[in-house]
Amino acid sequence: LTALLEKHGYKVKAIEVMDASRRTTKSNAYFTGFGSLKTIVLYDNLLNTMTPDEICAVFAHELGHGLNRDVPKQQLMNLGNMLLMAVLAWLSVRTLGMHQAFGFEAVNYGFAYILLGCAWLALFTPLTGMLMSAYSRHAEYRADRQAVTEGYGEHLSGALKKLAKENFSHLAPSPLLVVLEYSHPPLSQRIEAIEEALKGKRPSYCAPKNDILQGDRVLTTAPYTAYIRIADGCDNRCTYCAIPLIRGGFRSREMEDVLTEIADLAAQGVKEHVL
Repeated sequence: LTALLEKHGYKVKAIEVMDASRRTTKSNAYFTGFGSLKTIVLYDNLLNTMTPDEICAVFAHELGHGLNRDVPKQQLMNLGNMLLMAVLAWLSVRTLGMHQAFGFEAVNYGFAYILLGCAWLALFTPLTGMLMSAYSRHAEYRADRQAVTEGYGEHLSGALKKLAKENFSHLAPSPLLVVLEYSHPPLSQRIEAIEEALKGKRPSYCAPKNDILQGDRVLTTAPYTAYIRIADGCDNRCTYCAIPLIRGGFRSREMEDVLTEIADLAAQGVKEHVL
């Protein structure tokens, strides 16, 4: 663990073991501290259930969060969320027209409190929560890839399975529930992404010929230039974007298909091909 952190410029102050088994059966580990000086904390449950390589895999994952500065980014998002709530609270007590629309002659602070709690917060909190959860799931995938980069991909898969078993995690949640509430991707999707990363690629696939483009190509640009589509769809199921629902999952075109289209366009007089 010390070598893993020092490899990336961190200094390990101490490695502590927490007697968490006295109050929980869950396993956990983390490193804490300001700047480059860190203290490693391990639950004793973790030491009893995981191999040294699996523990290193968990820390390689946490190291990924540190290298990508995920915690400061999420703190900024939380700050933005609080600022939004503050603005809504300010509008609730400063907008006279809203109060007059409900029969009040002046600003009524009791009504402003009800308006803030039952309308503004009820509307905006789920939306901002989904956005923050979407980023959190993206950060988890990225941290998993860091563990693969450090050489602990297979061990991380084993550690995640043990953690899911001990923490009674839902193995097959509804995709809608994942979008609405989950800050971490489901176990099966994380393991699939790790396996793809071990193969040296991110989850994607090449589409069969003509799966992306169908029918004759119609030029809508100047006759000397044309855009060449090399992929379609998206695998990032962001809560604010409908492209995966409309265009499907990410698909790359086969190289031969792209070259054939370029040759056909060149025969029509196109000189500039923009990928």
